[in-house]
Amino acid sequence: MRRALPLLTALGVAVSGALIGWQLTHGFQAFTWESYRRMEVAQTPRKVPDVPLQTHTGRPWRLAESAGRLRLINFIYTRCPTLCRTSGSRYARLLQAIEQRGWDDRLQLISLSLQPDYDTPPRLRDYRRRYHAADDGLWLTARTRREADHRRLLESYGVVSIPDPWGGIQHNDAIHVVDAAGNLIRILDATGVKSILAQLEPLVENHVALATR
Repeated sequence: MRRALPLLTALGVAVSGALIGWQLTHGFQAFTWESYRRMEVAQTPRKVPDVPLQTHTGRPWRLAESAGRLRLINFIYTRCPTLCRTSGSRYARLLQAIEQRGWDDRLQLISLSLQPDYDTPPRLRDYRRRYHAADDGLWLTARTRREADHRRLLESYGVVSIPDPWGGIQHNDAIHVVDAAGNLIRILDATGVKSILAQLEPLVENHVALATR
């Protein structure tokens, strides 16, 4: 019986560990922080802070100004030589596809700066010029003005922003969907435009259904 006790203790620890692992990874489906945060948001949407922003035009702006639309939010910094250039090109193509589908009155694209001190309105405008973005309000680029607001944004969206040794930033590449009420409801893979549209379609249909009730 005494020999059985250590075995039973070890078994109990293993079972407890497995149960904790099950809870933390949503049934062992999420094994990375990125996949975990996406599943967490899909299951439990969260309110995001409506912090004051400054757009590429220099004017103050808040998320509440586009209430009623689905907002597609990504995080960029203008001197990024790789990932953010891809993100900008992808957003430009996505914007065209949204207009072709007639979704431009239901969606808004927003790019928020990860380096607000550097990404002044003139630099945000230069970033937009690379992708021939029109100033029609469908694609907004903006930055926070206060460090506390910047931290709140990153924390609320679950965005990881880590400086690298070359003066750049390692960060999540994803599209964050915020609904008409200001809730983060999905985090989409920022892959090809066709894949993004396929992920968006049920969200747009549900948004329209809610708006017509």
